[in-house]
Amino acid sequence: MGGRCLTHVGTQGVHETSNLPELLERHQESLPLPPAIAADSKYGSDESLTFLQDEKGIKTAIPLPGDFKKGKRFSRGAFTYDEDNDCYTGPAGKTLERKSRDTKKKIVIYRGKQEECLSCALRNKCTGKTASARHLARPYADVRMKAEEFRKSEKGRKIFAARKTVIEGLFGEAKRCHGLRRAKQRGVEKVEIQALMTATALNIKRLLKGLENATGGAKSRLASGLSNLAGYLLGTLSRSNRRLALVEGRFH
Repeated sequence: MGGRCLTHVGTQGVHETSNLPELLERHQESLPLPPAIAADSKYGSDESLTFLQDEKGIKTAIPLPGDFKKGKRFSRGAFTYDEDNDCYTGPAGKTLERKSRDTKKKIVIYRGKQEECLSCALRNKCTGKTASARHLARPYADVRMKAEEFRKSEKGRKIFAARKTVIEGLFGEAKRCHGLRRAKQRGVEKVEIQALMTATALNIKRLLKGLENATGGAKSRLASGLSNLAGYLLGTLSRSNRRLALVEGRFH
């Protein structure tokens, strides 16, 4: 995690998937786009996957929405798909038959027989306590199939596992060590300043740690990175202060 830096901070009152184009654009101001990314299932929509795969050429290790239930019940990976009969077979040997097709979500729904699921010895690990039968969703859109295929590949599994320590670790450090657990002031603009300062502190720590161990050209690049970061910070704070002055001006 020592070499990972934050390249974008957002505090808008909408989900970050709505700002995906802006997020990548801001990232490119500092670094080139990565060949592959890992993210949670909120980024598994058709719009996000199409933008990442087709427009940006990025491979996606992203679980499909509602498909990642590790530790709660059997995932779709525990079921065997029979392409000839278009059905799934579960861990207990029960069959889930095709029931419907959702053209909006681009998925096909499969469902087990209620009487078989209720009497199954593995019911608690499969349907949960309330459902009377197990159902599965299989994607048929190209972008979803590509995302599924890459996430299950060796490289996809590796970067998706790294996401837990790299990304979630950064969030935990920001909250635990830098006061980002709570907003210090009210208002989106003021919270954005706090988030930017926290992200800057995290980046400086990593750059300084890298600078200690670097030699030759790598050390020069890190020193240049620190200089660029200082310039970016000053520019960002200047823009934030102008926005803050405008916000405060509304109440005078």
